[in-house]
Amino acid sequence: MELLPYAAARAEFVAPEETTDPFNDGARAFGALGVDMKLGLSSNLTVDATVNPDFGQVEVDPAVVNLTAFETFFPEKRAFFLEGAQIFGSFGQGGSNSFWGFNTSDPMIFYSRRIGRSPQVDLDDTDFIDQPVATTILGAVKLTGKTSTGWNIGLLEAVTGRETARTRVGDLSETAAVEPVTNYTVARVQRELGRRGGAGLMTTAVTRRLDTPTLRTSLIAIARMYSALTRMCISTASASGWSPGKSLAAASAEVPKRSIPFNTQRKDTSSVQTRRT
Repeated sequence: MELLPYAAARAEFVAPEETTDPFNDGARAFGALGVDMKLGLSSNLTVDATVNPDFGQVEVDPAVVNLTAFETFFPEKRAFFLEGAQIFGSFGQGGSNSFWGFNTSDPMIFYSRRIGRSPQVDLDDTDFIDQPVATTILGAVKLTGKTSTGWNIGLLEAVTGRETARTRVGDLSETAAVEPVTNYTVARVQRELGRRGGAGLMTTAVTRRLDTPTLRTSLIAIARMYSALTRMCISTASASGWSPGKSLAAASAEVPKRSIPFNTQRKDTSSVQTRRT
């Protein structure tokens, strides 16, 4: 077993854009504590865990101007999510599909950058706002490797915290939730069958504690916006998803039958079905 605790502190001395900003006087201090763990269950199975991880050394994403209707997707750069990531990104691959001439665009069932994303609730009509730039990852655990019977397995569980923002309108100061407590679960099993065969299964789940009207309104609006950008395609690999309280048939009926890129790469949609031949 390996344990790597850390303590980090930093200070910012940046003049605010508005000198009357009540939340920023030009000097800020930040601190964090956490620990990373690695445990080898066998020669081929490894458990990684982290509590309040620090990604301060990760390369910053490039600045982009997105004028399209689609979200910008950046590659994963955080070490915890990179190690063993191939098992989660191989949905629909393996077997004959790994040979030249069988390759097609595969759906992205799991996008790890969702975990620890920037808060998704926009607070409009404020004079000043103090809002976190990212959601805190309270903890995450991951099991990856290969069993003695030849199955590649991957299991990821992560929990992010509730984030709030301070706002000022005139002389009135308030605190509002901008991201709920969220639990992410991903499970994957896959096995090669001979030289040109393969079988696998992947499941994902996202559970959010929508405990305020602001969160319900904003996040449901996001889900509806992205559900309008789904599509259906034909494929030998298939995936389906739906929201609690809505049947799969009802959710599937909302999927428009037109081709739009990034059909599965969006935040919160009621349903998605993909099949490739």
